[in-house]
Amino acid sequence: MNKQKVEIVYRHFELPVEFPLVALTGGNWTTKPGPIENLHFHNCMEIGLLKKGRGYVYTETTKYEVEAPAVIIMPPNTLHTTTANEGCVCEWNWIYTNIVKICTDLSPGMQSAIGAFQHELNGACGVIRGTEHANLYAILTLLCEEMAGKEKDYRAVARCLQSAAAVMFLRLARSEGQSHSDFGKLATSLTPAVRYISEHYTETIRIDTLAECCHISTSHFRRLFRQVFERSPLEYIEHIRIEHACEQLYNCDYSVMQISEMNGFATVSSLDRQFARRYGLSPSQWRKKVRSVENPKVTEFLNETKR
Repeated sequence: MNKQKVEIVYRHFELPVEFPLVALTGGNWTTKPGPIENLHFHNCMEIGLLKKGRGYVYTETTKYEVEAPAVIIMPPNTLHTTTANEGCVCEWNWIYTNIVKICTDLSPGMQSAIGAFQHELNGACGVIRGTEHANLYAILTLLCEEMAGKEKDYRAVARCLQSAAAVMFLRLARSEGQSHSDFGKLATSLTPAVRYISEHYTETIRIDTLAECCHISTSHFRRLFRQVFERSPLEYIEHIRIEHACEQLYNCDYSVMQISEMNGFATVSSLDRQFARRYGLSPSQWRKKVRSVENPKVTEFLNETKR
């Protein structure tokens, strides 16, 4: 997909600190055939349950075919969109979550492993067929029902269901990485570098430092990284910095200069260039635009559920 021809939109979800999970349920969440007008990204993980129909999920680099019943897993800050096949309407439920912080009933080691799984998805969409993984699909369906019904102690039930689904995600990823996919093994070998970037993106990061984290040579690291993520290590670092800058531009009132410094950009001009290349706007213009645009359908639904 040529992302230069479509608008890029940031869709923010306010996740309660004590319970970082929201769900869009019911029959209103549909996609239809038509041209792709925008790619969007979120500040949190998105889990989609395709209940009916056939269609496609697009990321920056890949087109995925999906058919109900199916589950898609979209990591934070990943550009994507969905469409339906001609003559078809896709019906979805959507879950937005901080998948590590919601799973407080799991051990620290398991939470860390789930966080690593999320990192390994960077820029990619996980697609799981409900016919092959009926138990996982059923767990997520029940989670959506709990969130919609809001019966007594529904949050406790939903938290347990999300934890169960997260562990099943991890089990599935490990199984595919060990048995069916050399690509999965390659991605896992880069986990230390991905984790280092997520923890040090505000600092100057040397490529040889990342290679040392993975115990391989710098030249091999560069080749492997591009093979797995379809971008250079430097491009990936800039991607992480720009997405964090987007979150701060939306949520905070720091100046553009402060945000550039807080996210590891050498100069404010560097941040300006990244925004112009990616969004066709300056950081200030982008901030004004996203703060003035809401998704009325989502806002109305979430306001209703709070009553």
